[in-house]
Amino acid sequence: MMYFNVALLILSCLGYLKFIAEKLRLGFGAAPFIYCCFVALLLYFFGIGDLLPWGYRLATAIGLGLLAVGVVGSRQRFFDFAQPVSLAFVLLSLLGWFYWAIDGDFRFLLWDEFSFWAASTKLIYTTDSLFKENSPIFLKSYPPIQQLFQYYVLQFFSWSEKTALFAQDIWLLSGVLCIASLARAGAMTKIALFFLVATLMYAFGYSFSSLYSDALLGMCFVAALSFAVKEDQSAATWAALALSVGVLLLLKEIGILLALVACFVYATNLLLANRSQRQSLGDVRVAFSGRLRSNLLKIVSIFICMFVVMQSWAWYVRSIGASRALAIPTLAEWRDEPHQRRLLTTLGEFMHRMTETAYHTISIPFTPWHPTLLMIVATLSLLSLLVFYRARPGQRLFCGITIGALFVGFWGYAAALLLSYLIIFTEYEGIRLASFERYLSTYLLAWASFVLVMLFDSTDSWVRKINTLIAVICLTVLTAMTHGQFLTELGGIKSAGPDKALRQQIESFADQVKQHILPSDKVYFIAQRSNGLERVMFYYAMLPNTISMSWCWSLGQKYDEGDVWTCNQALEGLLKGFDYLALYRGDEQFWDNNQAIFDPTSVGAASGLYKIDRHDGQTLLTKVSD
Repeated sequence: MMYFNVALLILSCLGYLKFIAEKLRLGFGAAPFIYCCFVALLLYFFGIGDLLPWGYRLATAIGLGLLAVGVVGSRQRFFDFAQPVSLAFVLLSLLGWFYWAIDGDFRFLLWDEFSFWAASTKLIYTTDSLFKENSPIFLKSYPPIQQLFQYYVLQFFSWSEKTALFAQDIWLLSGVLCIASLARAGAMTKIALFFLVATLMYAFGYSFSSLYSDALLGMCFVAALSFAVKEDQSAATWAALALSVGVLLLLKEIGILLALVACFVYATNLLLANRSQRQSLGDVRVAFSGRLRSNLLKIVSIFICMFVVMQSWAWYVRSIGASRALAIPTLAEWRDEPHQRRLLTTLGEFMHRMTETAYHTISIPFTPWHPTLLMIVATLSLLSLLVFYRARPGQRLFCGITIGALFVGFWGYAAALLLSYLIIFTEYEGIRLASFERYLSTYLLAWASFVLVMLFDSTDSWVRKINTLIAVICLTVLTAMTHGQFLTELGGIKSAGPDKALRQQIESFADQVKQHILPSDKVYFIAQRSNGLERVMFYYAMLPNTISMSWCWSLGQKYDEGDVWTCNQALEGLLKGFDYLALYRGDEQFWDNNQAIFDPTSVGAASGLYKIDRHDGQTLLTKVSD
């Protein structure tokens, strides 16, 4: 049955690709990315209407219908849409290779994958719906657009973390193909650019072995830019940009800044691109006025689409009672000593992280030297100026505004991140700029990909031949600078190390717990002297059961000066509303503080599952299993 389902997925996908590339005339390079965006957004709108399974069926049916139309109505040979053939072959081969490279027993091991990215995919797949009011998920206000594409692909297989990761890689590679195809270049140059952009992901700390959304956000941003700068601004290009912008808004909240940059570039293209150098100022004004009138509907409608997407998710979040109210300090509060201390500490850490030579994902070959973030920004700025210098005379103004928008957009993006560390993150995370490089690299990846591809844009046949050689040299150098990580992952993506061993232990413990509880039962989890990794692993393993999601998983006095996780709270108060206690790791401190509420025969164990009974206001815990 699975082979039939996979064949159905492939046939449906072929229908989309042929229609997008041939009928919409957007080319094969853009087709896979537009397909991923359309399917994800279609499922999103069905999901907020609580009709997710129908969305999956309709998405498949549309693809099969387009396939039938393509077979019957096309005057060309069926696969003529896949041009250049060599690039299409490379993409399909790489997708097949990645599916083979991901180990069949692959397991997610990263913290945020357990707490949200993988957990949300698993919950949506299990329940066939988006988050509900009582869904056991962190961050219900996060829009799950990438999870919906994973959900779609998983419907044709069965649940496995290998397949979820493969679905993520499909979308990532489609974004890589989209930007690599932007350059007017030969097939071999585009192939080199495809691998160059894929390798560039590793330069900024990303990979094809994680469900984190940061790399996908960057690829969607640069794909949106590729549509925004196209010379052929047809209705199909507008639709491709609208889909890309919609996805940006639903990947992460900060995606609105990226969407605004892309839309600004698009509007500039419609109003100023291909201006003759010989036009007088008066002629320029007349031309601008004429273009504004003829393109106003396109510009306004793209912002209307943004508004609809944003408001649709805001409405859904309100409907499930998951709206977040940000407590933004007033100006008077910022003058207080605690806020001043946090502000100055955060700004100091920001300057330190921008200038420290510890960006370890990229280095000069054969040396231990690593660039700073500011050096990377300066390099991208210089390369952007080179793109401007090489632009055709009629495109100089548009090109200059575009690279200026990317430069200003970067600092706006960095400022937005800094602000989020001050008012959204906890103080512990904020003053340490938790995951700052990973978040900031989203923009850097998109900027670098766009600039590199545009440097190889040329219509001159002799220059194209030279560009192929230069692109191969750049790929070789970048592979060395990233220590061949792309080649390593092509050799196999596996889960290994102590975290995998820990996860296997947690899953074994969770399987024991599941044998004794009902689906409606709620379980509180304890692991003494833990940073919380065991807690999120257990939470993920128990889905869709409801597991404690509060901070307190280790109780009592702090174990050492660096212990920021242990809560000095009474266990009895934390257990309100729960039916069982899952004690993964108990110790002397735990039992000294809490043995009074346990049955005497149940005290002292290192681990176990305990039933919570309440009588006359008293709580008693009795051991159910080890």
